[in-house]
Amino acid sequence: MMIFSKNKIAILIIGVLVLTLTSCMKTLTLQNGVTRIPADSSVYVNKIKFTKELLKVVDTNLVYESYNMRYQELDRLDTHREITHYYVYRFYPNGCFNCFVINKKKELDTVEFNPDYNGLRGVYYSETNKIRYDFFASINDHLDMGRITGEFIFSGDTLFVTRDDSPGSNRIYIKRSLPAEYFQYEATW
Repeated sequence: MMIFSKNKIAILIIGVLVLTLTSCMKTLTLQNGVTRIPADSSVYVNKIKFTKELLKVVDTNLVYESYNMRYQELDRLDTHREITHYYVYRFYPNGCFNCFVINKKKELDTVEFNPDYNGLRGVYYSETNKIRYDFFASINDHLDMGRITGEFIFSGDTLFVTRDDSPGSNRIYIKRSLPAEYFQYEATW
């Protein structure tokens, strides 16, 4: 017979509660008919930690698109793998950000950068002299919505995205300029 300590039981109960609460997050579907976002804007609670000082580091006039370290090229241009999508981060001057999923086989359309139409949502903020984020996306194979946390590190034209739940697995994004019409949309969460 297996005996559990009180600490292990408490950790197990807390883990089950957290999993239950995050997997039960109510969602809304955006205008593209695919992308789901949290229905309750109170999940963006850490937005209150955003300060305008971050805008000295975070460029809100450009986007950052996914880069493949193995092939040393942008995912948008990658011909080594049969991927049809790439990811683009857009940061807003109010502490919000989007991660847009862009189909690389289609012509780039400004509507893809409309947060009411497309894009997973998050907030970035300052905490212990780091740029932290809360990002709301699928957290398991059942596509349950939950909060993903981590750190953004900006260095020149490069954005490094680290996740708290996956130490050492950095993703890299490279700055890309787009015409002004891609930046006409605002973040309201």
